[in-house]
Amino acid sequence: MPKNPKVSLVKSPDSYSGVTTALKLIEKEVKLALKGKKRVLIKPNMVSVRHPLASTPVEAVRAVLDFLLPFVKSEIIIAEGSAENTEKAFKRLGFYNLKRGYKIKFVDLNKDKVGKEVKIMDAAGYPVKVDIAKTIINADFIISITRPKTHNTGVVTLSLKNLLVGSIFERWKIHQGMRFHSNLLSISKAIKPHLSVIDGTVSMEGEGPAFGTPKKTNFAVAGLDPLAVDSLVTSLMGFNLKDVGYLKLMDDNRIGQGDLSKIVVLGEKPGKFQYRFKPHPTHKRQILWQNLNLPPKTLISKIIGLTLGKVKKMIPGRLIIEMQEIGPLRQFVTRIQNGF
Repeated sequence: MPKNPKVSLVKSPDSYSGVTTALKLIEKEVKLALKGKKRVLIKPNMVSVRHPLASTPVEAVRAVLDFLLPFVKSEIIIAEGSAENTEKAFKRLGFYNLKRGYKIKFVDLNKDKVGKEVKIMDAAGYPVKVDIAKTIINADFIISITRPKTHNTGVVTLSLKNLLVGSIFERWKIHQGMRFHSNLLSISKAIKPHLSVIDGTVSMEGEGPAFGTPKKTNFAVAGLDPLAVDSLVTSLMGFNLKDVGYLKLMDDNRIGQGDLSKIVVLGEKPGKFQYRFKPHPTHKRQILWQNLNLPPKTLISKIIGLTLGKVKKMIPGRLIIEMQEIGPLRQFVTRIQNGF
């Protein structure tokens, strides 16, 4: 990844024109990156069939396909593993209509074969394995396209989380309280988008990623560095990168460029699209990810919003000592994450 990646930011009156314009600004870079690639895959986001706002608009994907036509002659795969029924999602959200104009193949990642194993951690800090879908592993150019949404665990969900979570089986394994963020970091070392596209024509705030409310933001973003793209959009949403654990960890581990001052923004100035998204109701708890290794008494105090004195009255001293003896939270982290 270049130290100063280019990311396009444009006004988006509608999904198709916004995504098209954003991609045109980095056409030269994308064309070069596609050279020699034969297995191009588009990964949309389809959390809910019943709530279209939770999913990538089909017109945004159509814009990507039209952009790719001059450069990609092979069959393009559109792959997703919906939290509900993937085939119903493809049908009800209009994706199957794309068959009439493009050389594409649809893949339900939930029914795919295993391509690779990755080690992550459970809530107690013990290693477990998750499997990544074979179709994702076999792709040599992955495009992650989604709309900006708030999230119930990761603060925001953008291009990286769309791919990292949507490509694995048994997704419950990664949702291990505050270890969620380090788990995404582990998966990002195995797979990541080669091109990230954010359709911010209409975003989701509040109770994302499925039940939030629409927010007209009218922007589109695209870039070859997924961390740079997601970091810029996180800023546009009004959130601090340091609070989004998995993005901060990826920046620390040089997975991409998360320093906004080192990102070359093409098109519009970011100041034109500064918003204050309503966060998920659990936002305050989510941003405590950095405190995972704090002494148990201190962490409990932070999580439930009480003073240390009140915590001592609620929890017997013996239990606190036992917690300290078994290490940084262990199994207890799950209980405090759920508010006891």
